[in-house]
Amino acid sequence: MRTDCCRPNWSGGALDCPGNAAGRLLDGRRAGAVTAALTARLLRPVPVGAGLVSYAWLLGGEGRKYRVGTALATADGDLCALGEALWVEPRAQS
Repeated sequence: MRTDCCRPNWSGGALDCPGNAAGRLLDGRRAGAVTAALTARLLRPVPVGAGLVSYAWLLGGEGRKYRVGTALATADGDLCALGEALWVEPRAQS
């Protein structure tokens, strides 16, 4: 097993979780949304033990659903992975 990069599924969390923050901070979405779909593209190995930066931005939304884009880069700015996710807020409880 290689130790100089991480497995693609480990990068998934780094691409997924910032999407929730984008919805909450950039669009005022409620807490508790869940990922309904996530697509990701690994562009290069993600170095283990190195400083990484995650980015997230809002792509759009309608009703309880919103879409976000995410990226993962090294601290030096080398882009490692891109993602796009669909998030769904829970129904309001009566």
